[in-house]
Amino acid sequence: MQDNKDIPKAKILIVDDNEKNLYAMESVLKSVHANIYLASDGKEALKLVLRHDFALIFLDVQMPEMDGYEVAKCLKQNQSSHNIPIIFVTAISYQQKNILEGYQSGGVDYLMKPIEPSILIAKTNIFIQLYESKAKLKETISKLNQIASTDPLTGLPNRNQFNLFFNKLLAMHQRHNHQFALLLLDLDNFKAVNDLHGHDTGDKLLIAVAKRLMACVRQSDHVARIGGDEYTILLPQIQNVNDVNTVAKNLLHSFAKSFVINKHPFKITTSIGIAFYPHAGRSTEGIFKAADIALYKAKEQGRNCFIHFSGPLNKIYQRQLRIERDLPQAIQNKEISISYQPRHDLQTNKITGAEILARWHHPKLGNISPVEFINIAETSGHIYTLGCQIINEAFDQIAKWQKKFGKLFLHFSFNLSVHQLFDMQFHHDLQSLADQYNINLHDIEIELTESVFSSDVEKLDAMLQNLHQLGVRCSIDDFGTGYSCISRLKLLPIQILKIDQSFIQHIHKSSDDDAIIKAIIALATSLKFRIIAEGIENKEQLLFLQKHGCHEAQGYYYAKPLIASEFENYYQKQIKR
Repeated sequence: MQDNKDIPKAKILIVDDNEKNLYAMESVLKSVHANIYLASDGKEALKLVLRHDFALIFLDVQMPEMDGYEVAKCLKQNQSSHNIPIIFVTAISYQQKNILEGYQSGGVDYLMKPIEPSILIAKTNIFIQLYESKAKLKETISKLNQIASTDPLTGLPNRNQFNLFFNKLLAMHQRHNHQFALLLLDLDNFKAVNDLHGHDTGDKLLIAVAKRLMACVRQSDHVARIGGDEYTILLPQIQNVNDVNTVAKNLLHSFAKSFVINKHPFKITTSIGIAFYPHAGRSTEGIFKAADIALYKAKEQGRNCFIHFSGPLNKIYQRQLRIERDLPQAIQNKEISISYQPRHDLQTNKITGAEILARWHHPKLGNISPVEFINIAETSGHIYTLGCQIINEAFDQIAKWQKKFGKLFLHFSFNLSVHQLFDMQFHHDLQSLADQYNINLHDIEIELTESVFSSDVEKLDAMLQNLHQLGVRCSIDDFGTGYSCISRLKLLPIQILKIDQSFIQHIHKSSDDDAIIKAIIALATSLKFRIIAEGIENKEQLLFLQKHGCHEAQGYYYAKPLIASEFENYYQKQIKR
């Protein structure tokens, strides 16, 4: 609660047509903590009330033109003054009818002339305290509202406040059929700043970005920080697309100048997705989704650019909606199948295992990439059910092969989402399924993407340690495309690194990629990581990887992903060699 010095000083109004009475009461009230105002008639009093917020009004009953009761009734009829306490001051007889008329007019008390000074002061102080208490409460509520609606780091409106304004703007434009634009901004590679320079520096950069964004927009535009390194801008007054393009170009241009944090220059860019109302949608969710799709496309096209949500992107959006809508039924009907991509030892050429891959052949959309439906399964909350279903089917098939062939001497790996990794129920279910099918978890590997390192490191370590204790080996998939470093990985129970296929495909085509592969293999091997290359397609790539010490590989050079019966035939041929 604030100190009294933070509360505006109370104002007291004394209304009396007798000048001596006015100055007498003013003299008595000089000792109270309030500013005293005087009015010699009702009209003057009403004028003062329009200009000031009074804590209390002392109102003489008998006055010419307007008596005290009439003035009180006028005050009570006005929205801004109807709550001001009124104490009637009178020299007439203190009869029941006078008292009732006073209370009916809105008074809270009566004082008889001549007034005892101590009573006048005591009553005044009571209402001053009441006024200060109400002022404190009002200020507290105002600050709480500000906290609830403002991003504490940048001072910009937060997501809640932005959504409130967005919905009001949407309702207004729906009535008048006007268009407006939503810009969704995401800082490119911001995670690297936090990782390399710490979150304090990252926070200062976010504040600097907020200031720069505010400097680029018009007074009528609205900027907000809606989470992490995401900002959004509403342009409510636009005439055409060129207006929005001008704003977007100015925003990109403003990022060309480095941000100086702690005397250190930071070069960072932003990607922008733009959606127009009503073209992109007529609902809050639809417009935000459209801007998000456009933002994703901007990232995909190399970042540091802006993309409009358009017809082709709308097809992508509609496809995503269809996938999201049909996914629960596909899981329930077990339409999502699995395949097995063989993995080989690069020195002996023997089969060492297989990666378990999910496949969905949609009756209308055809084959849907796991990149598409796995991401949607995560955001829609279906990843846990889908993940357990895939593992259950794979364990059932492995158990059948063990029964047919005996010990397989193979490692089977599957991709694990962050949602599953941090869910202890999944860990229990994994062990339960292993027990049910008599699967040795030492033969099982989980693959995680480098994005997992954006999570709480201590929690990540605890979850990986738990899997390690179960016997499960952990690998980092698509290594080299993110921001993790080998020294950091060494602190965690991770045994395997899988070099991303984008590097493998450029062997002997890009000297930089060749150098990266050599460096990864050399350093990782010295730290006792096992190295697996993904996407190997020809013998030239094979020989390069063998020469530089890569341990295993998978890709079309050996075999494409195979259904269970195909993998069984492939395995039989391999073990007969």
